Amino acid sequence: MLGGIAPGPDGDMWFTDRFEDKIRRITPTGAVSEWPVPRSPTDIAAGPDGNLWFTESPEKQIGRITPQGAVSEFQVLPVIRCIVPNLWGRTLPQAVRALHRAHCRLGRVSRAATERVVPRVIGQQPFSTAVYPRATRVSLRLR
Repeated sequence: MLGGIAPGPDGDMWFTDRFEDKIRRITPTGAVSEWPVPRSPTDIAAGPDGNLWFTESPEKQIGRITPQGAVSEFQVLPVIRCIVPNLWGRTLPQAVRALHRAHCRLGRVSRAATERVVPRVIGQQPFSTAVYPRATRVSLRLR
């Protein structure tokens, strides 16, 4: 199954073949060359470095092929964000666990005057569902 197609720096057209796990090149005269790649290549584009760059599915990798046919692969790491959870009504240990699972960190903790044995969260900053860089600090107010 043919996928993406892109003009190369050499004037040839480069394209992906997902079924056969190959990158192919066709010259203006119709000569076809091919190179195997480890995973199903999907899209392809010419890069500013004179190489062609392609995506591989489903492993979420990026590959590079030089005009001479040397293939390299690169793992795409996911961007981890802090998605602030709703901590209202939780105890401090529960809130800390929820922050950890959401890739956030505990910020400043303030306590309102209370006689309650187990303080609970009555406010937080930033608010829930906000998205920030990983390890963003979330401040809590307990009562």
